[in-house]
Amino acid sequence: MEVVISLESKTQRSKTEDEILGLNKKLIDVAKSNEGTATNAVGAVLGIGIVLSGFGAYGWHEKIQLRDDRLAQLQIEKLEVEVLKIRAELASSKRLDPDGIMDVRPEMNDG
Repeated sequence: MEVVISLESKTQRSKTEDEILGLNKKLIDVAKSNEGTATNAVGAVLGIGIVLSGFGAYGWHEKIQLRDDRLAQLQIEKLEVEVLKIRAELASSKRLDPDGIMDVRPEMNDG
């Protein structure tokens, strides 16, 4: 860039200086073009990466997370049933005799 500025500021240039000026201007144009191409390439790679990440997250949610959520819900329901069963067993076994000792005898039916 400095070469172009210094050569353009001269009022009279030799043929060699004109050629150098032309080549440097072309080099600047190519560099700008390459920068645009690199920007486009980076943008494309970034866009593809975002799309692939979105598909991956969607697939994970549909295949893995929903299954894990269902499994957790079933485990909670199972534990709730087990707790109710244990509480019912404890309630039925809390029949105490007058001495405060737990009565483990089965109830006698009137039959």
